Amino acid sequence: MLTEEIIRFFKGIPPFHLLDDDQLRWLSERVSLEYYPRGHKILTQDGPPSNALRIIKKGVVKVYMRSDNGNDIVIDIRGEGEVFGIISTISGDKSRANIRAEEDVICYAIDRTTLMELLKRNPSLNEYFMKSYFVNFIDRTYDETRRRFSLLCHTDRSLFTTSVGDIVRREPVTIDEHSSIREAAQIMSAENIGSLVVTRKGIPVGIVTDRDLRNKVVAKDKDVNDPVRLIMSPSLIRMDANEHCFEALLKMIRFNIHHLIVIEGGELKGVVSNHDFLLLQGYSPLVLIREIEEAMNIEQLSMVKDKVHHIVSSLLREGARAHNIAGIITELIEKTVVKTTEHVEKRLGPSPLPYSLFIYGDGARRELSLNPHLKLGVVLEDTNNPEVIHSTEVYFQEFQPLLNEALNRLGITCNMPALISEDIKMFREWKNLFKDWSDDPFLHSPDIDCIDMRSIRGNEEAVERLRQELLTMIKTHYNFMDYIATVTVENRPPLGFLRRFVVDKAGEHKDELNLYQKGILPITYSSVVLALEKNITVQSTVKRLSSLGNRYDFPMAKDLIRAYEYIYTLLIHEQTAKAEGARPVDDFINPENLGNLEKKTLKESFQLIANVYDMIEKSYRTERIP
Repeated sequence: MLTEEIIRFFKGIPPFHLLDDDQLRWLSERVSLEYYPRGHKILTQDGPPSNALRIIKKGVVKVYMRSDNGNDIVIDIRGEGEVFGIISTISGDKSRANIRAEEDVICYAIDRTTLMELLKRNPSLNEYFMKSYFVNFIDRTYDETRRRFSLLCHTDRSLFTTSVGDIVRREPVTIDEHSSIREAAQIMSAENIGSLVVTRKGIPVGIVTDRDLRNKVVAKDKDVNDPVRLIMSPSLIRMDANEHCFEALLKMIRFNIHHLIVIEGGELKGVVSNHDFLLLQGYSPLVLIREIEEAMNIEQLSMVKDKVHHIVSSLLREGARAHNIAGIITELIEKTVVKTTEHVEKRLGPSPLPYSLFIYGDGARRELSLNPHLKLGVVLEDTNNPEVIHSTEVYFQEFQPLLNEALNRLGITCNMPALISEDIKMFREWKNLFKDWSDDPFLHSPDIDCIDMRSIRGNEEAVERLRQELLTMIKTHYNFMDYIATVTVENRPPLGFLRRFVVDKAGEHKDELNLYQKGILPITYSSVVLALEKNITVQSTVKRLSSLGNRYDFPMAKDLIRAYEYIYTLLIHEQTAKAEGARPVDDFINPENLGNLEKKTLKESFQLIANVYDMIEKSYRTERIP
């Protein structure tokens, strides 16, 4: 019975869960059980080496060092399932830190001889102990997370493993740009295909589809003897044959196209279409895009929310992670917002002043979840005409609540307004506001999400010019960077005394923690601070961290990316499970529902955030209170 109890314990503890049953039984016959009363010093700094690797079965230990001036520096607090003494046991060198029991502690001990034999038999354990936790083992945490949800059954991960070239079903059919529209239609009919690649001296320069024939020829009574180049789509979107289908799908959604040119070895291999993804996946997000585009009124857009949940559920089953899922969710929501805006505009008529609708924060970074924190703004063209200014103000006093009401009805904004009146301004007013922010950010308390902004309808150049204006002001005003750093580090990760999760103590979310607020935003905003230091201008958390790691050798970059990916994926799993169970979708999670490996990974992620905060606090004056 004791052996079986030991095996069950080690099966739930990383990295021993990697061992097969025979290895676990072998180990269980060689471990010993030890007891240390509260206050007992198990290992002493600069004292004898540890004679065993110890795994805490019950209780808590403190790992700390004594500084030169006699102060205790706490390195870590470790609890059930965590280990200590690994380096000293393997090396036979003196203990580098003090280990003291903070509560009565019961440990399993693996002596040095047994440990060395175990590591020799199982290289994956050695890799775990010797290398970065996140870099090598977070994949296994993903697997545990996926197994907890019944909706995430085993399935073919073809969307993420199949290359675009593999779904090209036939040799490309081409037509010269000077050939007639009639010839193009005849070839498409004879070949039973929906598209033709248009070439100029054998080089692809465009594509013509059956939709072009309907919309540009039949509907407009165009002469079929005209050259086909007059109706082709000249902007070719290409994919390399070796790229994965998911990237192709995302590109088709982003550019609102239904066909992609596939290139292999610099030569035309063929064309893939939405239909090819339907055959591959069963339900393509491109189908939902078309339904959004064809919605005749806001009521017809009401199907979007449930279908987004269905698509995300499929992506999770296929093994998608954060940046994949976030990209799809953002594109679908963005297109719904644009279509909703069009319907509102149909009702009210055009704005007296031309405007650009932009998205900022998570949306601009393409990092929305199933509980999207959607923030919109409007840039109006400048004018000095008081009548036009007044009529525009009146127009948007009606436009803003209508848009918010529609988005809330569609289940996108969850009773939070996406567009507020303060975010509707002329170009020069935005510039003046940014100047006020930069002069005294601690006085005005700007939303630092405005650092990331992107046009989704209207004049893209105006929005990008505004963003560059803001970035320039941040670079030239040190107070602004202090403010951004202060806002970032004030949102502390939810780890309390003895490294226990800090959860809500009462109310609707009792015993839960806000995974978005306390896990995702700290990494997002930390990446903003670090990227601004290096003039990195991309608007994506993962891309910012990748640039910091690749171009500036930032040592925490890979771990932060993995922590961000894990926390976001965990959040999406929880949100999807709530949607499948017809429960309200929010950002909260009860950590007690997680497995041991998930808890450990989440704690390590929060500890990593705390370490990054320490670095930021040393670089900026974050002691200031806004």
